Amino acid sequence: MLSGLAEGNLELSEEEEPPSRPTLRHVGIPTRRIRTPDNLEVVREVIEPELVQTEPEHRKRIGQEVNPQLDYQPGKFFWQETGRPKNVRRDQRALPPLIAPAPERLAEGSLAAPGLLAQLLVGKYRDHLPFYRQEQLFWQRHGVLIARQQMVQWTAQSVRLLLGISGRLKRDLQGRPYVQVEETPVRYQDPDLQGRCGHGFLWTALASRRRALYISQRRAGTTAAHHQSGS
Repeated sequence: MLSGLAEGNLELSEEEEPPSRPTLRHVGIPTRRIRTPDNLEVVREVIEPELVQTEPEHRKRIGQEVNPQLDYQPGKFFWQETGRPKNVRRDQRALPPLIAPAPERLAEGSLAAPGLLAQLLVGKYRDHLPFYRQEQLFWQRHGVLIARQQMVQWTAQSVRLLLGISGRLKRDLQGRPYVQVEETPVRYQDPDLQGRCGHGFLWTALASRRRALYISQRRAGTTAAHHQSGS
């Protein structure tokens, strides 16, 4: 079900964006994708290299790199800004400045913090809210515009990371001596099927509170055997 996102095979039609609001903060990317109010809360964090912390009297700050990310907690958006000061030695100015490494992100160059990514995934796959509804809710309740095209990109990046977890769960089930398996009929959209939906089956495998899901166009028992064998 998530493989299509992992492969990035998603195309969205251009939609008319919501009416403009005053005092919107622009973050250096196309304004169609992300806009937030100027008064949105900013949570700042400063990280220093260990060497600078141990001898601050020998260092001079000459600048700072700031890495912003848009984050979400239930009920509110906020900017998470990580500052990384540049420091040089006072007595050896010719040496290159010291700066802490940039914090790791779930996706290279992504403005979405883990809390926002988790909200998008829960909203779509747990609460069954399509991206256009999440786009409307964020705008109407928080004054934050995140285009659905941007949500698709962030979700695809998250799914690629989650594939490692789903693969590990599947391998764990394959090693169990007893596994319960059940299939549920589902209809799905397929661009190759004009004017109708495809008919497939969502298979659930369960063993000792471990569960895995996979989708297939077949209902035959050989489908379950195929997935459980790992072939």
